[in-house]
Amino acid sequence: MQDKEKIFEQLFHSHYTAMYRLAFSLLHDSEERKDVVSDVFAKLWDSRSPVKADTQRAFLLTCVRNRCLNIIAKKSLNEKLHRLYP
Repeated sequence: MQDKEKIFEQLFHSHYTAMYRLAFSLLHDSEERKDVVSDVFAKLWDSRSPVKADTQRAFLLTCVRNRCLNIIAKKSLNEKLHRLYP
């Protein structure tokens, strides 16, 4: 268990800034970007499969991008519904 914690901490410190910036560039909201990055790390912590060292950055940034796109799509749908049914 301690090895997983060390690896996770290293991942966090190595990639947090890039993940944070990507989330902000897509969402333009500081609270949402923190939530997205936290969610990605939480899901990674809960997962049983390790992330390969040579693909860590790409994997994490893809997870952030996908999570952001899901949020944007949900907002868009909510806005359309609000316009149709005020």
